[in-house]
Parts: sequence; C-alpha cells; structure tokens
Amino acid sequence: MSNKIDPNLSAVAGKAGQKVGGSGNAAAPGRAEGPSKSGVKPAAGETVVLTERSQFLESLEKKIASMPAIDKARVEAVKADIQNGNYRIDADNIAELLLRTETDFSR
Repeated sequence: MSNKIDPNLSAVAGKAGQKVGGSGNAAAPGRAEGPSKSGVKPAAGETVVLTERSQFLESLEKKIASMPAIDKARVEAVKADIQNGNYRIDADNIAELLLRTETDFSR
C-alpha cells in the first residue's frame, strides 16, 4: 500500500490567490510581481494579494514539498506495533484533530 501525497494537491494551494477566471499573478503584499508559473503578467496597475489563509497554505505547501514522501522509520514502527498488537487507534483524538482543522479553515 502506498501513502503518497497527491501531486495535484500542490497546484491547489498555488491557485488560492488567483482571481476567478483571471490570469493575475498571486503575489504576497510587498512581494515583487512578475510572471506567474504560467508566464502571464498582471495588467499594468493590477495587483493580486493573497489572503492570510492563502499565505498559510502556501507556507504549508513549501513545508510539505521539502519533506520526504515516505517516513520509512515511522512506517516500520507502525508495522511492528501492528504485528505486536500494540497499535491502537484513538478515535476521540482523530475526531478532535479533524474538528480543529475544520474550525481553523472555516475562519
């Protein structure tokens, strides 16, 4: 079983600051504007500013991109726990984390 992160997800965060149907470049405040990855420049005098949430997602994207695709040591540890009968799923903790994530993204 493979647990790779979908490479298409990285494109989602990169598009978060773009205008709907537009070709603007998603630039953070104070950052020099130039051609986007698609090579399209914003019109003269046009600026695009990422929201705080978009900036946060962009930072997460960079952090995830720098991480290895698979943490082999963690995989081996979980396998060993499963084989030894020590692996426990804490449904309450999972539910709490999911709710916290949903709350964070709904702000």
